[in-house]
Amino acid sequence: MTGFARVLLTGGTGFAGGRLARLLEPALPDAQLFAIAKDAADGDATPALANERWRVFDCDLRDGPALDRVVADCRPDLVLHLAAQSSVERGHAEAEATWAINHACTLSLAEAVARHAREATFLFVSSAEVYGDTFRSSVADETSATLPEGPYGEAKAAAETDLRKIVPPSGQLIVARPFNHTGAGQQTDFVLPRIASQVARIEQGDSAAVLQMGNVGASRDFLNVEDVCAAYLRLIGAAHRLARGGEAGADNTFNIASGRSWRIMDLITMFRDRSTCRFRTQIDPAALRSGEIAEIRGSAEKLRKFCGWSPTIPIEQTIEELLDYWRGVHCRETT
Repeated sequence: MTGFARVLLTGGTGFAGGRLARLLEPALPDAQLFAIAKDAADGDATPALANERWRVFDCDLRDGPALDRVVADCRPDLVLHLAAQSSVERGHAEAEATWAINHACTLSLAEAVARHAREATFLFVSSAEVYGDTFRSSVADETSATLPEGPYGEAKAAAETDLRKIVPPSGQLIVARPFNHTGAGQQTDFVLPRIASQVARIEQGDSAAVLQMGNVGASRDFLNVEDVCAAYLRLIGAAHRLARGGEAGADNTFNIASGRSWRIMDLITMFRDRSTCRFRTQIDPAALRSGEIAEIRGSAEKLRKFCGWSPTIPIEQTIEELLDYWRGVHCRETT
């Protein structure tokens, strides 16, 4: 991959951002790599960025003047904005904070880039949650209506709209809408790590042989995080083929999806088949959400045609990775 000399990454200490940081190093061997990370002085908080390739700015994205100084300093030609409050469930409980991080901080970053790096390519990692109510009637592609339900999806959709106004004609806006993605290291705010963690505890005898779950009849489109990060790299590698200017952001929007959905109960069966013990599933009424969408599934045909991306990691491998990871976590807790 060539064409970018100064790259600014947000979210590099996060689940997906940390993986992308490691992939960027060989993909852009000659580029200067910059990252924004709160509490960057704490090396334990920034393991993916703890090498000589990265210059890390200790900056809170909510601090507009400090953010402006960072962008003015590094003047990137590529911005990869992954930093976010990433939990849909937490979005309902912490709506104000979710809007502040996922919308206001995004706009603050884009405005700084528009002031100091007007020709930069800005990759915004949005979410499939922007489709919301559309999933009740169809598989979502990029032409589907955005009808978000809840603060998380609403903030992401609003950020998409406002970025088109902020990114200048000389700049470039690319919007990625990833569907559910998971893997080793993701925390139990998300359904598959939650299952894996419970199964690992049951195997170690730390809890009763009962899996506490919400709606196991729901179906979701799942990807491995490595496949999603590979899609980000494909997009920026082909950015020169995309139109420029913020208003082109609608055309430069891409789903990242597997194209199929998995019923949660069927995935629990896959965990059970790989477990060293037996367990049963119990529905926790407190974990059920009224009006929950039955199936979420997306089409990534546009992305496949544009740059040849398709997922390569089977769901079975992802489940094994999650289970091995959480076995290790709980084993270390007991030693």
